Amino acid sequence: GVCLPIVGPGGSLAHLGSWEWDVAADVCAVSEEWQHMHGLVGDHLSTDEIALTCHEDDRPALRAALAEAAAGGLYRVDHRIVHPKTRKVRHLRTYGEPVFDVEGRLDTMIGASLDVTERVQADAVLLEREERLRRALRDTVAALGATVTIPDTSPAAHHPRDPRPAPRRWRRGRPTRGRAARGRPCGAMPARGLGSASGRRAMRSALRALVRGPA
Repeated sequence: GVCLPIVGPGGSLAHLGSWEWDVAADVCAVSEEWQHMHGLVGDHLSTDEIALTCHEDDRPALRAALAEAAAGGLYRVDHRIVHPKTRKVRHLRTYGEPVFDVEGRLDTMIGASLDVTERVQADAVLLEREERLRRALRDTVAALGATVTIPDTSPAAHHPRDPRPAPRRWRRGRPTRGRAARGRPCGAMPARGLGSASGRRAMRSALRALVRGPA
């Protein structure tokens, strides 16, 4: 048959080529833009001629998409083609709608192929830039980690626990721990003159007790 004008005359601007595959005749009617994208000449091409432009690594994906369409699904596949003359690789996104006969067999496939090469290349450049940025950030963090000490911002870091023992408290002339005894302020000395002999003896006893610690 004749390829249906699926995309109209603006297909060349959008890099979109239409096609119609007659399954029984194994012939595909293609638009001018489709021919231009694939580097082929002729508005009716056999599937063998078209297969020559398919990238070898993408042929399994094309066969799988065709099998899914023959089972009643839609034909959707991203694949690459190789220009027969320039050998340049192009990226296509191809859509197809299967048409079945009265007995439920695949009769015709009508679809379009969109050239997405520039988009794929732009995505690849963006991914490469993002990867370079991640590597640069990792290197920067590693370099800073080797030269800079990050301060601890936890409350314990600003208020460290004093490792020294708690101060002694005085009670009846002997050092003890805890609250002030008999109403005297914490750390207060016995009420006697330190200038007297008894006061000095009390001070020495208190100092020895402080050095020895509690019995």
